[in-house]
Amino acid sequence: MTFTHPITDIISKANGKINVLRGLAGTTWGQQKETLTYIYKQFIRTTIGYAQTGWFTTTSHTNRERLQRVQNTALRVITGCTRTTPIHHLHAETKIIPISDHLDMMGMQYFSRAEDPQHPNNYLHNLPPPPPPRQMKCIPAEYYIKKLNELPPLPQNTSKQSHIYTNSKQSIRKTKTRLATTRESPRYTPRRGPSSSPH
Repeated sequence: MTFTHPITDIISKANGKINVLRGLAGTTWGQQKETLTYIYKQFIRTTIGYAQTGWFTTTSHTNRERLQRVQNTALRVITGCTRTTPIHHLHAETKIIPISDHLDMMGMQYFSRAEDPQHPNNYLHNLPPPPPPRQMKCIPAEYYIKKLNELPPLPQNTSKQSHIYTNSKQSIRKTKTRLATTRESPRYTPRRGPSSSPH
């Protein structure tokens, strides 16, 4: 399954909410970038990621790109940047990671919580070995447990949830390094006030 039809519905709902976000934004009178970012995270990204542990792992690459384009639109509204602005600039300015990385992080955090014997879905960590592969995609439990096993060793005095979050934010750190050398690019043209201007 590629979940094309459900994702089409998700995109339709998210785009409707982005129109609300546009109503709160403006080049001179709109809400601050930080406020719009918070609204996106709480109001729109939650729509994109609803129940993602059940469908994201088997979603096709094309549909993941469709979800990313929805996020790109929202980030342009937040920052006031034009369509020609590089995507990595949008992520760096808003401190929002790519949608696939975010959904991966949420799934990993959920399955790490399920390691608790008292968690109602703890049984997912004790499933029998899967049958010989007949499909290219794996079930969610297999996918996320594999991702958890690929994490670097857990540092002392650090919760697993925080460790997952920190590793998921690596893409933003790498972007900031590139951004330092391309900040003056003529393609980077934010239109918002002081809160979104280059620092």
